[in-house]
Amino acid sequence: MTLPQDIYREFEDIVGTENISIDPAMISIYSLQRPATAPGKTKMERWFPESEAVMLPGSTKEIQAIVKLCNRRKIKCKVTTTGYGNINMPGSEGVVLLDLRRMNRILELDEKNMMVLVEPYVSFAQVQAEAM
Repeated sequence: MTLPQDIYREFEDIVGTENISIDPAMISIYSLQRPATAPGKTKMERWFPESEAVMLPGSTKEIQAIVKLCNRRKIKCKVTTTGYGNINMPGSEGVVLLDLRRMNRILELDEKNMMVLVEPYVSFAQVQAEAM
Protein backbone atom coordinates (compact mmCIF):
# COMPACT_ATOMS: atom_id res chain seq x y z
CA MET A 1 0.00 0.00 0.00
CA THR A 2 1.30 3.42 -0.93
CA LEU A 3 -0.10 6.23 1.16
CA PRO A 4 -2.49 8.26 -1.03
CA GLN A 5 -1.64 11.97 -1.36
CA ASP A 6 -4.95 13.14 0.14
CA ILE A 7 -4.35 11.07 3.30
CA TYR A 8 -0.73 12.27 3.44
CA ARG A 9 -1.97 15.88 3.34
CA GLU A 10 -4.42 15.18 6.18
CA PHE A 11 -1.57 13.80 8.30
CA GLU A 12 0.57 16.77 7.27
CA ASP A 13 -2.15 19.14 8.49
CA ILE A 14 -1.96 17.45 11.90
CA VAL A 15 1.81 17.29 12.49
CA GLY A 16 3.18 19.88 10.06
CA THR A 17 5.26 19.39 6.92
CA GLU A 18 8.53 19.04 8.82
CA ASN A 19 7.22 16.21 11.01
CA ILE A 20 6.08 13.67 8.41
CA SER A 21 7.98 11.80 5.74
CA ILE A 22 7.43 9.25 3.02
CA ASP A 23 11.03 9.58 1.81
CA PRO A 24 12.32 6.04 1.10
CA ALA A 25 15.58 6.76 2.96
CA MET A 26 13.69 7.84 6.08
CA ILE A 27 11.23 4.95 5.84
CA SER A 28 13.99 2.35 5.53
CA ILE A 29 15.86 3.72 8.56
CA TYR A 30 12.79 2.95 10.67
CA SER A 31 12.72 -0.68 9.47
CA LEU A 32 16.34 -1.59 10.19
CA GLN A 33 17.53 -3.59 13.19
CA ARG A 34 20.68 -5.53 13.81
CA PRO A 35 19.90 -9.24 13.51
CA ALA A 36 19.84 -10.83 16.95
CA THR A 37 21.12 -14.12 15.53
CA ALA A 38 24.29 -12.73 13.97
CA PRO A 39 26.62 -11.45 16.71
CA GLY A 40 29.51 -9.34 15.52
CA LYS A 41 27.87 -8.45 12.23
CA THR A 42 28.42 -4.81 11.30
CA LYS A 43 26.10 -4.61 8.30
CA MET A 44 22.51 -3.55 8.96
CA GLU A 45 19.95 -5.82 7.35
CA ARG A 46 16.32 -4.99 6.67
CA TRP A 47 14.09 -7.73 8.00
CA PHE A 48 10.95 -5.85 8.91
CA PRO A 49 8.21 -4.46 6.67
CA GLU A 50 8.53 -0.77 5.87
CA SER A 51 5.94 1.71 7.08
CA GLU A 52 3.90 3.89 4.73
CA ALA A 53 4.95 7.09 6.50
CA VAL A 54 6.84 8.22 9.56
CA MET A 55 5.37 10.97 11.73
CA LEU A 56 6.72 12.79 14.76
CA PRO A 57 3.73 14.04 16.73
CA GLY A 58 4.48 16.67 19.37
CA SER A 59 1.47 16.31 21.67
CA THR A 60 -1.29 13.99 22.81
CA LYS A 61 -3.74 16.07 20.76
CA GLU A 62 -1.77 15.32 17.61
CA ILE A 63 -1.65 11.61 18.49
CA GLN A 64 -5.42 11.58 19.05
CA ALA A 65 -6.01 13.29 15.69
CA ILE A 66 -3.71 10.82 13.92
CA VAL A 67 -5.40 7.79 15.50
CA LYS A 68 -8.87 9.14 14.64
CA LEU A 69 -7.79 9.68 11.03
CA CYS A 70 -6.27 6.18 10.90
CA ASN A 71 -9.51 4.70 12.24
CA ARG A 72 -11.61 6.64 9.72
CA ARG A 73 -9.35 5.64 6.81
CA LYS A 74 -8.76 2.07 8.10
CA ILE A 75 -4.98 2.56 8.33
CA LYS A 76 -2.89 0.75 10.93
CA CYS A 77 -0.60 2.82 13.12
CA LYS A 78 2.24 1.90 15.43
CA VAL A 79 3.85 4.02 18.12
CA THR A 80 7.56 3.88 18.88
CA THR A 81 9.82 5.74 21.27
CA THR A 82 13.41 4.52 21.42
CA GLY A 83 13.26 2.34 18.33
CA TYR A 84 15.25 -0.39 20.07
CA GLY A 85 14.11 -3.92 19.38
CA ASN A 86 11.68 -5.46 16.96
CA ILE A 87 8.66 -4.49 19.09
CA ASN A 88 9.11 -0.96 17.71
CA MET A 89 9.03 -2.01 14.06
CA PRO A 90 5.91 -1.64 11.86
CA GLY A 91 5.16 -5.38 12.04
CA SER A 92 3.10 -5.56 8.85
CA GLU A 93 2.46 -3.75 5.59
CA GLY A 94 0.23 -0.66 5.47
CA VAL A 95 1.31 0.84 8.80
CA VAL A 96 2.09 4.47 9.60
CA LEU A 97 4.74 4.85 12.29
CA LEU A 98 4.50 7.47 15.04
CA ASP A 99 7.87 8.30 16.59
CA LEU A 100 7.35 10.13 19.90
CA ARG A 101 10.84 11.67 20.12
CA ARG A 102 9.41 15.23 20.05
CA MET A 103 7.48 14.45 23.24
CA ASN A 104 10.48 14.82 25.55
CA ARG A 105 9.38 17.26 28.23
CA ILE A 106 9.14 16.92 31.98
CA LEU A 107 5.64 18.23 32.71
CA GLU A 108 5.65 18.24 36.49
CA LEU A 109 8.20 17.54 39.21
CA ASP A 110 6.63 17.17 42.67
CA GLU A 111 9.52 17.06 45.15
CA LYS A 112 7.31 16.72 48.22
CA ASN A 113 5.58 13.56 46.95
CA MET A 114 8.60 12.38 44.93
CA MET A 115 6.53 12.17 41.76
CA VAL A 116 7.28 13.22 38.22
CA LEU A 117 4.94 13.53 35.24
CA VAL A 118 6.77 13.06 31.94
CA GLU A 119 6.10 12.69 28.24
CA PRO A 120 6.99 9.34 26.58
CA TYR A 121 10.48 10.23 25.32
CA VAL A 122 11.87 11.55 28.61
CA SER A 123 14.85 9.54 29.82
CA PHE A 124 15.72 8.65 33.38
CA ALA A 125 18.87 10.78 33.01
CA GLN A 126 16.71 13.84 32.21
CA VAL A 127 14.57 13.23 35.29
CA GLN A 128 17.61 12.66 37.49
CA ALA A 129 19.31 15.85 36.27
CA GLU A 130 16.15 17.89 36.81
CA ALA A 131 15.58 16.40 40.27
CA MET A 132 19.11 17.24 41.36
